[in-house]
Amino acid sequence: MRYKVKAEAAVRQKRFDEASDLYDQALGIALWWPQGHYNRGLILGEMIDYEEAVAELKRYLKLEPAAANARAVQLKIYEWEGTGK
Repeated sequence: MRYKVKAEAAVRQKRFDEASDLYDQALGIALWWPQGHYNRGLILGEMIDYEEAVAELKRYLKLEPAAANARAVQLKIYEWEGTGK
């Protein structure tokens, strides 16, 4: 997936706005892609956009309820929901 590769490169270069946009474009094509929601959620968290980050992580858990990292993701959601931002 072209957008995935470009997004990963943008993350490595700490160009988070661009990475978020690229993941968003990829998810426009493959809305059911759990890892895309997870990655975009983490990026949005880095950008202090907690409301949208939480929404992405919730989408990830809805698609992957038995994910190995589900507990850690849920804890991150609780943390970010408590920021009031």
